[in-house]
Amino acid sequence: MSDPAIDIPRLLRLAHPAKTRGVRILPHPEALDDAVVAGLLGIDVAQVRTATARLLAERDEAVEQLLGDDAFRRRLDDLPWGPADVVVTVGDSLTDDLHSWAELLRACLERTRPEPPRVVNAGVSGDTTLHVLERFGDLMTPSPTAVLVLLLTNDTRRDGPGEGTPMLSVEESARNLGVLRARLAAEAPGASRWWLSPPPVDEARLTSGYLRQLQLQWRNDELAQRAALLGRLGDPVVDVYGRFRDRPDLPRLLMADGLHLTIDGQVEVVRLLVEHLSERGAQQTASQPGPGTVAGIGHVGLYVGDLAAAVAFWTGAVGLEITDGSLESGVVFLSSNPVLEHHMLLLRPGRFPADAVVVQQLSWRCADLGTVLAIRHRLHQAGVDTMDVSHGNAIGVYFHDPDGNLAEVYWHTGLEARQVFKLPVDLDAPVGEVLRQVRADVATHGATGVRADVPFTGGRR
Repeated sequence: MSDPAIDIPRLLRLAHPAKTRGVRILPHPEALDDAVVAGLLGIDVAQVRTATARLLAERDEAVEQLLGDDAFRRRLDDLPWGPADVVVTVGDSLTDDLHSWAELLRACLERTRPEPPRVVNAGVSGDTTLHVLERFGDLMTPSPTAVLVLLLTNDTRRDGPGEGTPMLSVEESARNLGVLRARLAAEAPGASRWWLSPPPVDEARLTSGYLRQLQLQWRNDELAQRAALLGRLGDPVVDVYGRFRDRPDLPRLLMADGLHLTIDGQVEVVRLLVEHLSERGAQQTASQPGPGTVAGIGHVGLYVGDLAAAVAFWTGAVGLEITDGSLESGVVFLSSNPVLEHHMLLLRPGRFPADAVVVQQLSWRCADLGTVLAIRHRLHQAGVDTMDVSHGNAIGVYFHDPDGNLAEVYWHTGLEARQVFKLPVDLDAPVGEVLRQVRADVATHGATGVRADVPFTGGRR
């Protein structure tokens, strides 16, 4: 007899032991069939199959709901994946779920395309970023053309009585994300990479029920810390945490355990994902070096007039981190992501004469438009004027550092536009309006390029 406290449908939804590495390395992993699962749960095979069929029917109903939304359907149709493409989804139980965003995406594509791409659900319940690195080879078979990753929830999981300790520290999560991105770039060089932040939890619900009995805890402040790490990777980020955090209907989007998403919650994730994929273009791939060429710029060194003022500017307004050196030593190393690159900017005194112009510009790529807007806001707060420009294929904010060096932070739009393409863009407008205007300008001028005068404005001095 099964334990009446065990939620059989929940277990069948979220846990699929045949996908775990421990089972996959056995000589005959296929032996873990419905009969074995039924034995593990203490029920008969018919109950397993009936419950699974019900779960799949619920998934199909959600797919019909999604496809009945004309705006969602248009965005889905815009995704450029074809029958030769392989889309690998990576994650924990939020992805392994039979109702997950990954399964909904797969079903929507299969329902609407005669020759859909192959969507491989590589989510495994309970996985942390470290577990994914341990089974990395599984993600590369078959070779993906796109990788969608939703991790970090279990990195913050606290086990044990009392306060417990997170499975991985913030530093360990940052390191693992950096290694995972580097391996994806090296071993799947043509694949686009998209990172989804983990959704928030309902901390009140977590204090009761089976998760409490198992002495498992999660905290939203720690999930927010991990979500912020994704912006350092230099790839597109789908901010699920930010979109869900302040929703008044969050209880509807989370199961009774306060951790896992309901099917309504998964529907919202796939809506947000498809919106981002269609806006940015799902074929945003990493630039790869050709034979005998350098892989890319590593860092830039600047002579500055006032080292302390320069360090304060680049760390405060732009948000770089000091990774090495000191004011006392006369050289300071800074990076936007120390995991991937020890330093991207080197500063040292020695700029003579003080008004010498020795650099045309320094340009910093951002993972999303929100980051560009946040830096722009900090620049304006610091009294620094900006020049806000649409390049068609990118939206850029130009500014000068304390030594007069021209710098830019920018975000790739995923659009194609012949350069030089320079038009003003109103970054105080709602994001949707900004993107619509950029698309309209590219439709008009993308084939020929365009150049307009754009002033520096916004600063207080």
